[in-house]
Amino acid sequence: MSKPLIIENPIKGETLAVFDRNYNKTFRVASYFGRSEIRISEQLIFQGRLGGRSTTGSNDVTSLALLLNDGSYLVVNRCDGVFDVNKAVANALSDYPMINGKAFIMISSYGSTGLRINEIGKETVNAWKTVYKNWDQTKDSIIKELLPEFK
Repeated sequence: MSKPLIIENPIKGETLAVFDRNYNKTFRVASYFGRSEIRISEQLIFQGRLGGRSTTGSNDVTSLALLLNDGSYLVVNRCDGVFDVNKAVANALSDYPMINGKAFIMISSYGSTGLRINEIGKETVNAWKTVYKNWDQTKDSIIKELLPEFK
C-alpha cells in the first residue's frame, strides 16, 4: 500500500499505480491511482444504538477535486467512481501540495450536497510523484488512437 506498484493486466498490459485507503468512524474510502484512470470507492458507516457499526453500502463517487499549488482546485466529474487521467490531472498529482505535512482530496457522491474531505497519506503523495512523472497522452491516456491495423 502507498508504494508505486507495477500492475499487470492481460488485456491492457502493464501500468504503474498506487493504492490508498482512509478508514474512520463515519466513512471508508479506497482508491486506486493509475496512469490512465483513478478509481475511488466510498462506503458510509452507520453507528447502531448499542455501539455496533456497519456499512450502509457503497456510494457512487461522481466528483474528485484536486488541490493545485496556486490554492485553486481541479474538479473532475464522472460517474461510478472512475476518472480518466489527462495531462492536467497527472500534473496536479505529480506535484501535489502538502499543507502542514498533510494532503487532502475532496470527493462527492451521487445525491450528496457537498464535497467530503478525504485525507491522503504522505506515502501516497510521494508515490504520485513516481506514478505521474513524465505522463504522456500517447502512451498513458485511456483514450488511445486505434492501432493502424484496426482502423
